[in-house]
Amino acid sequence: MTATVFAAASGITAILNIVPFLWHLQNSNSGPICLGFWIILMNFLYFINALVWANDALNRAPAFCDITAKLQLAGPIGVLVADLCILRFLAQIVSPKCRMITAQSRRRASIYDYCFSLGLPVLVMATHIIYQPYRFGLAKNFGCLTTLVLTWPTYILFLIWPPILSFVACVYAVYIAARLIKHRRAFGKTIQQSGSAITPSRFVRLGLLSTCFVLFNLPLSIYNILIVQESSGGYIDYSWDFIHADMKYIQFYPLNPPTTTIGNWSLVIAGLLVFLFFGFGSESMSYYRAVYYRTASLLRLRRHAVKPSGADPAQVHLRRDVSNVSHSGEWKRPIEDLVSPSKSDSRPFQGLQEVKLPASQNACNATDRKSALYTQCNA
Repeated sequence: MTATVFAAASGITAILNIVPFLWHLQNSNSGPICLGFWIILMNFLYFINALVWANDALNRAPAFCDITAKLQLAGPIGVLVADLCILRFLAQIVSPKCRMITAQSRRRASIYDYCFSLGLPVLVMATHIIYQPYRFGLAKNFGCLTTLVLTWPTYILFLIWPPILSFVACVYAVYIAARLIKHRRAFGKTIQQSGSAITPSRFVRLGLLSTCFVLFNLPLSIYNILIVQESSGGYIDYSWDFIHADMKYIQFYPLNPPTTTIGNWSLVIAGLLVFLFFGFGSESMSYYRAVYYRTASLLRLRRHAVKPSGADPAQVHLRRDVSNVSHSGEWKRPIEDLVSPSKSDSRPFQGLQEVKLPASQNACNATDRKSALYTQCNA
């Protein structure tokens, strides 16, 4: 039951984070882009694994498991690095040494964020071969799993990174909080003078989101080390030949499958936090409206698909005029003209009748019934 709930939560979390990710992608926010990328990717992989291996642990997709086993190591680290990049950016804004952010400096910061948020996880994936005893693991309800043994390279190349990243992010979070408390009255002016495109509202949301990550991941990273030590069978002396003796084999868990822990739920919780802080903002709401109107237009749920914002007044007036045409094709005079006729119309209202033009008055012949009502022709 727990595995089923975890699979459903992973799939829902991946879907909920698509709109905030697209908004950050459109605005080139490198830190949130990397954060959304890792959250969507990992939750989607968890959902696919649980769906494909819901009833068995058969080796039906070895290449997929090879990739998934590596990404399960890189995903949590990628989220931590992206969170660190966000806090670093916010700390630069409130720093007294902050200079005006230009397009060139913003580009350099984006390159740094992408290289750090993607480079370190890729490095962890590449060095996994050093302490990898089996090709991958397979378990019912979980699918592909990462295998490792507890040796000194395991600590240096993998286990040590989450606590270090969480601690550095915690330092940035404390620094940002101290600066905001000290200069809380000039908070908006400080952000405006930095030259960044971020608003005070988004600054606060990013700061709260990143701080929640820090408070959650710092104790979790220490807890994960204890879990790995318990589940790996204890520390052993490193030997390449001994560790890779069964490298071609697959480790199955047919009788005693693993259970979900708080570590498995960490990326789901991270995705829900992102949606909580950015899924209800004005930027996300505009995307929801656009998707709704596009879907309504495609499915013909509405006869006239109205733009969500910025509609052309001429188009709106045209739709109002077209609505005054009866099903038989005859033109009906607008109701406002019946109640309050214009001053330029000195003649009394003669009823909903078609204006008959003499054949001799051909100076401006009306092309349809509508123009015949509103066109005055001189002899």
